[in-house]
Amino acid sequence: MTNLDSDLDKLRFRSIEVDADQSQERFELAAQAFGDLLEIRFAGTYWWTCGLTWQAIKLWGLENLMISMYDDPDGLHRLMKFLSDDMQHFIGFLREGLLDYNANDDVGSGGLAKPWGQATGL
Repeated sequence: MTNLDSDLDKLRFRSIEVDADQSQERFELAAQAFGDLLEIRFAGTYWWTCGLTWQAIKLWGLENLMISMYDDPDGLHRLMKFLSDDMQHFIGFLREGLLDYNANDDVGSGGLAKPWGQATGL
């Protein structure tokens, strides 16, 4: 097993970039091709979960993660804190106009992703 604390110092928040010009070009191409048939709009989405355990397993490995719960719980807490901070940073970036409110019809748990009034009929 590698040393979690020494490896943790190697991690950095994910780098996020948006090519606004290319996005606009693709939007215009879609509008030109389908605009007579469909409403064309920008809609940002993100996969349905912000689960951190999958990220930890990808970085650290399942066996290391499980062993760390016993051998190095403080190091594992630091890893999960980093992943949580990174996810908050990522979500903050997406909230700057890159997410569409309830762009999907469902969520991972199987519930409907509709605004309250639409989902309840109120």
